[in-house]
Amino acid sequence: MKKINIIYILASIAGLWFIPVLKNKLAHSEEFFGIAENPVKSVNFDYPVEIVRVYKKQGETFLTGDTILTLRRLDLRSKETSLQYELADNDSRLKASIEALSHDIAILENQKNQIENEFRYDGELLRQAQQKYITSQQYLIHNDSITNPVNTYIPESKQLETNYRQKLSEVNLKIRQKHNDKTAYLLNNQLKASKLQKELEALRHSEGELTVVSSDKGMIGQLDFGAGDRIPEFTQIVKFYDEHPSIVIFYIGDQQLTLLNEGDSLWIESINTPNFKFKGAISSMGNRITNLPERLKKIPEQRAWGREVQVQIPLVNPFLQGEKVKVHF
Repeated sequence: MKKINIIYILASIAGLWFIPVLKNKLAHSEEFFGIAENPVKSVNFDYPVEIVRVYKKQGETFLTGDTILTLRRLDLRSKETSLQYELADNDSRLKASIEALSHDIAILENQKNQIENEFRYDGELLRQAQQKYITSQQYLIHNDSITNPVNTYIPESKQLETNYRQKLSEVNLKIRQKHNDKTAYLLNNQLKASKLQKELEALRHSEGELTVVSSDKGMIGQLDFGAGDRIPEFTQIVKFYDEHPSIVIFYIGDQQLTLLNEGDSLWIESINTPNFKFKGAISSMGNRITNLPERLKKIPEQRAWGREVQVQIPLVNPFLQGEKVKVHF
């Protein structure tokens, strides 16, 4: 009995010594588990559509240029009516603005004419007063007993002209501003009308069927709709996956954060087939420490944290989507 107890005690001591050593070794390991995958490509539209025909079902593969779906828009008539209303409203607003500005310009032109008429009238009154004064002072001027009366009205004449030029300058400035506003309204109207007209033409050209065509080889990851289904705007219709993963995601521990940088090269190795080994380059690194996914923990029962690292790998590779791989320096 004592022998058994001693064995248990020795095993416990060994375990207490081995676990920290193992944890330390894992913390400084340069080999990690990763998941091979690629960014999901999805299709949606900013308007409601109806699926006309489905050419590829979920799980099926496709080649570059294959037709996946054909659809048709459901909002053509309402959208066309809305655009036509916007065009008419734009023209109506422009007409009202131009009429208002033209009215303001006419008022300012009248003010300008009034200022000019008042200046001429006041100038004429001043000249008449000056002439009467000169006539009444002829005898005194002849005998050099007073200052020349012509100079008496010079300050008043200058003040009259100064006031006139100031008023004329102010009204001319307002007139120019109104003309500038008019030009700006016309330009903005033309730009908006051109934009709306292009949208209307594009809408009319889209009256035919819409076609979703693949841009690369891959597989249909998700397609929950069939022919005849009507789908609201911004609803995801189909998900694409490339034929093979293009990135590997793994996590690096707290004590190894300074070991890697974007652009560094790493080796990606298949767990199932060790001969499959590819070189990749770090394309991005996360900006926070997060809890590791269960599949990527070296000891599943142990809580672990790390920084996410994405590695770009060659598109031609044997990995499956979601396959677990090894990553090492």
